[in-house]
Amino acid sequence: IFSVASALQVRSLFHQPRNSKQQIEYDSVMNDVMDMRSDHVTYVNLMDIHESTPLNAEDCKERFVNYMALRRACEVKAQLHRFLRRYGKIEAMDNGQSDEEISAKIRRCITAGFFSNTAKLGKDGRYYALRGNHMISISSASVLHRFGMGSEYILFSETYDGSRGGIEVRGVSAIEGKWLLELAPHYFE
Repeated sequence: IFSVASALQVRSLFHQPRNSKQQIEYDSVMNDVMDMRSDHVTYVNLMDIHESTPLNAEDCKERFVNYMALRRACEVKAQLHRFLRRYGKIEAMDNGQSDEEISAKIRRCITAGFFSNTAKLGKDGRYYALRGNHMISISSASVLHRFGMGSEYILFSETYDGSRGGIEVRGVSAIEGKWLLELAPHYFE
């Protein structure tokens, strides 16, 4: 969760490909980082890779990673860790569990904090915010836009005016509808 919180403090951890050749390269290098269900888990995977084998500026360029943003996110993560350590024990989330179980735990935890930023897939194939019923589009920078598996519910951490008009969202994760009722029943009554 430190990784998610710190990644949300920077503009973008990834550079977007500008042409079809770069798009092919991008698709191949994203395989070891990407979680098709979540931008947030993808951020965690990138931060974990960087912690186990620090990426230099050249490595980042090859992987379409914004080196300066990654460095800043790591600084924020270290600050959060030091600050929260004063208040008690900090536990890791990956106690020998599968990647899928860790992904679900992270997405569930994020749902507890961002429950008001959720949308449901409409019958027309577009997402609509649960509150306000505004149509939203997933940013082309999101792994869910390009690689993602369809989900009835999504959660997003940021909105902005899209280039195609309308509201676009960044920091998107596929979630389960039942998590909303379990984690924030007061909001959906």
